[in-house]
Amino acid sequence: MARPKLHVGLEIGTTKVGFVVGESRQDGGIKILGLAHTQSRGVRKGEIVDAEAAKQSINEALLKVEAESGHEVSEVYLSVTGGHVGYVNVSTDVDIPSPPGQVEVVDIEELCEAAREVKLPQDQALIHTIPRQFRLDGRVDRNPVGQFGKVLKGDFHLIHGDRNRIHNAVRCVNQLSLGVADIVFSPLAAGHVVLGEAQKQEGAVLIDLGGGTTDFLLYAEGALVASGCIPLGGDHVTNDIALLMEISLQAAELCKIREGSVYFNSKAAPQLTALPDIRGLESRELDLNFLNQVIHLRVREILELVKQRLEATGRLPQAKAGLFLTGGGSLLKGVPELAGSVFGMKVNEQPEDASSGSRTTLRMPQYATLIGLVRYAQVRERRASPKKGPMSLGERIGGWLGVA
Repeated sequence: MARPKLHVGLEIGTTKVGFVVGESRQDGGIKILGLAHTQSRGVRKGEIVDAEAAKQSINEALLKVEAESGHEVSEVYLSVTGGHVGYVNVSTDVDIPSPPGQVEVVDIEELCEAAREVKLPQDQALIHTIPRQFRLDGRVDRNPVGQFGKVLKGDFHLIHGDRNRIHNAVRCVNQLSLGVADIVFSPLAAGHVVLGEAQKQEGAVLIDLGGGTTDFLLYAEGALVASGCIPLGGDHVTNDIALLMEISLQAAELCKIREGSVYFNSKAAPQLTALPDIRGLESRELDLNFLNQVIHLRVREILELVKQRLEATGRLPQAKAGLFLTGGGSLLKGVPELAGSVFGMKVNEQPEDASSGSRTTLRMPQYATLIGLVRYAQVRERRASPKKGPMSLGERIGGWLGVA
């Protein structure tokens, strides 16, 4: 019997560097063998600014996950994020040879190749080429292979990013004797865990609230129509607290996590609470209501910036399934309620059918990207693996639509 396939995900975040080792199960699920992280150094707003410091953090996390999983890591799926990541929607078409005038797999592949040839700015590198829908002689056809027609048209969502910044991340990984199997935009990985196919078909917004960035996706009618990154996150909340309350960043982070929420009353009397006990710092009291007001204002700003980006597409009202939150920032008390208020839509918990494996781990939003990298790798492997006999249309198109 063939040995189970192992996949490794690596996230070099602003706050933490994390690794996950996962195993593909025969039932299509994933088994998490090891998950480890360490404090991130040399990374700002999701981008590497000090390669040596970043490598030290990566290596520390690598040693931890190898010890926990009992497996030596040689290749990873690497997530990327940052304000440099953008997207463009394009369309391409191909004439179907006649006779027989029947769409074949090679025609889909030709469409994808044509989409990849779109001219991007010289400093940009293509990260993903994701089909949105196909049209055969003007008719929308989700599974065109095997159908008869004259002209096949494909609509694609292309995600791209700064070539040098992506190269810097890959080089850090390579210098630790690790190969990079693929580059994955962070929220796209998280979406493999957080969103089920039903939610994508109904239309959904995914927002990943990280330490230095906030990533987002918008699905409408099963297709990815918008994606991007706001270079603001939980660290900016911490900085605001430290500045306005005149305390250290360490104390500000602890206040945010232990006492903070987005709920406040501007007319209420001060609600005094003790500053977290930190060695070397003088004990003092803080106004809890003011703390929460600071948190509220920054989190609201981040959410409103994402909303503005998505409203510009004109497709936001099609997100009938609502809003899905992930990332460590979503754990702040009251964030789901605030997000629902800003967007005017319901906020969902992770759907039960979005993935399988260790449910406790998968439902922890701060690990969604890491676990999603394993799921992404699994889907990509399934698409590339040779099979006896022809693949079904659903399997083929599902592979194209699910993984770039």
